[in-house]
Amino acid sequence: IIPKLRRTKMEQKTVSGGDKGRICVTGGTGYLGSWIVKKLLEQGYSVNTTTRIHPDGKGDVSFLTSLDGAAERLQIFHADLAAPETFLPAIDGCVGVFHVAHPLDFSERETEEAKLRRITAALKAILKACADSKTVRRVVYTSSVTAGFLRPKDAGAITDENTWTDVEFVRSRKEFGGTYAVTKTVAEKLALDFASELGLD
Repeated sequence: IIPKLRRTKMEQKTVSGGDKGRICVTGGTGYLGSWIVKKLLEQGYSVNTTTRIHPDGKGDVSFLTSLDGAAERLQIFHADLAAPETFLPAIDGCVGVFHVAHPLDFSERETEEAKLRRITAALKAILKACADSKTVRRVVYTSSVTAGFLRPKDAGAITDENTWTDVEFVRSRKEFGGTYAVTKTVAEKLALDFASELGLD
């Protein structure tokens, strides 16, 4: 699942000790993010990863710091989707970025509108930082199956990269987890459009 990044001759000269370059993984304490961190370290990359700022300033990240290679090649940054600028230090100097961070809150304590404001503001800031960077060559935005298959039964049975979840259909059903599906769908569409506008691959 990790795309191979080719280095320029100049970058090859600066990489030493088997280090293949530095990758940023937002949301590294989540299930998918932590696996990406693990696989990147195994492949010889250095990794910057972000974790949400906990109210008490604490959080167990030992499952990351205990990974093979973490002591030498893993840096953990505190970042919050509500403060997009907090992701910028983690992106600085990286050759690639995996944007995985996304609210996974099914309690509906926060409105869909409020979640989308946070998600889209952070997404735009992260993509803009990548576009402005002199080092980032590839950005990977992680989606969800919920962004592609939730549609009325008469909308077609085949689901692929060209099909989208019908957000109005999801909203009308008012089912558990619906807000998550809507925000993932809206965010992915925004990511594709904004990345194209910025000229990102």
